[in-house]
Amino acid sequence: MRKKRVIRWFAAYLLLRIIARSLRLAVARGVVEIGRENLPKDGPVFMNANHMTTAEEAGIILDRLPKKGIHILYKSDLEKGKNPLTYVIGAFIVRPVLRLAGFIPTNRDIKETVAVEKIIDVINQKGWLLAMPERTSRQPVLVEGKGKGTARIAMQYDCLVLPIGVSGAKGAIVNGLKSYLKLGKKQTLTIAYGQPFRLSQLGISQENDPTGERATTAIMVRIGALLPRYLWGFYEEQIEEFLSSDAFDVSHYQSIQSRFW
Repeated sequence: MRKKRVIRWFAAYLLLRIIARSLRLAVARGVVEIGRENLPKDGPVFMNANHMTTAEEAGIILDRLPKKGIHILYKSDLEKGKNPLTYVIGAFIVRPVLRLAGFIPTNRDIKETVAVEKIIDVINQKGWLLAMPERTSRQPVLVEGKGKGTARIAMQYDCLVLPIGVSGAKGAIVNGLKSYLKLGKKQTLTIAYGQPFRLSQLGISQENDPTGERATTAIMVRIGALLPRYLWGFYEEQIEEFLSSDAFDVSHYQSIQSRFW
């Protein structure tokens, strides 16, 4: 049976880039980027970010890294609706645009095969992927990363992992729109890039971490270390431990934390 491949129509990808850029310019005061010099020159790269909003973090990353041809993993529920109107929007607008842009739908309720094949196709093409291990959105602080499948794939293919922390996005759209009525204030968005690494550098492999638990935790801790302390949530103790450790990449995260003090 032929393996599933990722399709990308430039027009659809360009449309989403334009939407992300236009929305950002309309509602945000500005964007502060930290550690951009850490962006790898070559793929494959598995980016992992926090997920405290519906789509704002993904939109900011898409806006700031458009030339990399990012393939975003998103929940397939976005293609469905709970009423006739949202069903039509999901089926006839969201589904075709996201899929033709090269984004990959995932279903949390089943053991994925199609999504995994598409992810592997991107990896084989030395592409860039964006996943959010927390799975759930709209929480005030970091929650436990339960999406361990992407970490297992990163281990299997020894991909570079790039942690990304986005702060200031929660409420940005609403407050940005209110600002035009003098009822709110535009927010400054911050995107911090971690130091790219391979899970094998941490001594984590499929053999000693078959579930991806250790790998996902290592990634989430580094995402948290790119965010202000008040957002650490579930990983507060582990982030503190990491920042006081002698890990090979800890100095980068210590320098970023010094910006938040």
